[in-house]
Amino acid sequence: MKKFEETAALALILLIAALFYGVLLVNTSIMLKVAAAVLVLGIGGVALGKLLKIEGEYGLLLLKTTNGLDWIDRTANKWPKVWNAFADFGLVIGYGACAKLFFKNISWKNFIYSMAVLALVVLIILPFILPVALSVISIPLDFGSVTKVVKDSGGQVFGLNVYTIIFTGILLLGGLAAATIAGLLLNTILIIASMLSFVKGNAGALQHTVPGASLIIPGQNIPLFEGIIALAILLVVHEMMHGVLARVAKIKLKNAGMVLFGIIPIGAFVDPDEEELGKSTVVAQNRVLVSGSTANFVTCFIVFTALLLFMQIGTGFVGDGLKIQEVTNASTTDLKPGMIITQINDVKIVSFDDYDSAVATIMAANKSSVNVVTDQGTFKANVSADGTIGVATTYYYKAGFGWMRFIYNILALVFVLNFLVGSVNLLPLPMFDGYRILEVTANNKKVTTWIAIGLALAFVINFLPWLWR
Repeated sequence: MKKFEETAALALILLIAALFYGVLLVNTSIMLKVAAAVLVLGIGGVALGKLLKIEGEYGLLLLKTTNGLDWIDRTANKWPKVWNAFADFGLVIGYGACAKLFFKNISWKNFIYSMAVLALVVLIILPFILPVALSVISIPLDFGSVTKVVKDSGGQVFGLNVYTIIFTGILLLGGLAAATIAGLLLNTILIIASMLSFVKGNAGALQHTVPGASLIIPGQNIPLFEGIIALAILLVVHEMMHGVLARVAKIKLKNAGMVLFGIIPIGAFVDPDEEELGKSTVVAQNRVLVSGSTANFVTCFIVFTALLLFMQIGTGFVGDGLKIQEVTNASTTDLKPGMIITQINDVKIVSFDDYDSAVATIMAANKSSVNVVTDQGTFKANVSADGTIGVATTYYYKAGFGWMRFIYNILALVFVLNFLVGSVNLLPLPMFDGYRILEVTANNKKVTTWIAIGLALAFVINFLPWLWR
């Protein structure tokens, strides 16, 4: 009987994988793809759970184990002061200068060092987040609405755009959590304004609204195998550190494990005794709660160094020109994914700097269309309001060095996803650790609830543009 169940489970897993892969290959809207993928994984997860008697519901499977808890215990007991300082560091990175105001336990020495690191994040790491994200994640590139708001602000101080100054100030004062909330709220305002304009009769008002939130699905908007590896690293470091800080606070761990949706890993967990956690001090609870995001930030910083080193080593193996990764506006061009752009009008394209120069030239000349030279011929492309030609591009490796792209994808995804997840996890929403941190620190259920409701509404609005893309 056991052998039959194992064979049946293997067959079911292969069937779910085949159906999921088939959904990814279908040429339809992303919303329909996501809905179909969720249906396949949900039904498959329910069937797999019943067959193997795995705890879970609605397609979510909880794979529980006690393996590794001894290691977490030894690690926590070996350097308790280090781990407490580590968590306090995360509070400053997450909540900026305000951390010293709300979390009195943070020493001045740790606070100053952590603020220095946060400043370096603003100056060095943040400028890389978007370019690297665009190279490995299929996300909307038509940031026309946001760009227009920034350009139309008209104000500059010491040569810097007012919005840049304000955003930097928010980062330093409120950390990555406040900056994430500010970005979410700004995009919410832009989406609502566009929707109101559309209702009043402006048919093109929704054209440049950009989703401010998106699901991350391996095989759909991130590479399949590299995505699974990156998500596994993200989940393991996040949950492992929750466990370490729980044991530092002498809170019992019941078990640990991974969460699957169907056959796709979407989470990991370390299950502390909630009663003991609730009875522990506010300081201990905050350290346990923030430790997951702290681990994500530190992983991001470490991998950022490795990524820069890898990119420097791999420079000689990169081909000339930019490869089209995705066509974002098929109605304006005959360009196709896989083509390599070598020239736009009179500008030779070898790198992203050349592409930026071409865009600047196009905008300065106020052209409505351009000639794009590729390895498959010359094509005409219409120019959008922000000077782009409706394609997402990335660099590519020369023949025989394609394996370097696989390594780059893993490093880039680990870098970007750890940064994004670490930041978003600190938002005061019920499913995130940030909600519990606010709840414990503010000790005001009504305030916490209303903040969560307002932010949840903003989150929903930021998903809306997917409906008309």
